[in-house]
Amino acid sequence: MNRESLVQRLQTLNISQQSIEGTSKWCLFYVKDAKTVVNIWAEEFGRASPERRIAFLYLANHILQVSHGLPALETETAVHAKGSYAVTAHSLGLWALAPLGRSQARG
Repeated sequence: MNRESLVQRLQTLNISQQSIEGTSKWCLFYVKDAKTVVNIWAEEFGRASPERRIAFLYLANHILQVSHGLPALETETAVHAKGSYAVTAHSLGLWALAPLGRSQARG
């Protein structure tokens, strides 16, 4: 597994089906390096803009859906994705409330 290749894939990840499935397939090919793959995913997720984090969550979800029978990858992905879902949900919640707060302040 080449760290730079994965970082490059994650930095160009988008929400298209082709991008999600291709990156997922690449990650699943390196299942023996599941912990490393997921740790890099978590690092890049932390660096990604809120808009790009959606693609990371789609990727984690896709890997979880197709990785049945690969407990190492499922466990590693689920642990990191769960925390990331919480962070993203909180961010989206704040973003959703922002316009409401501004309109109330004006009114």
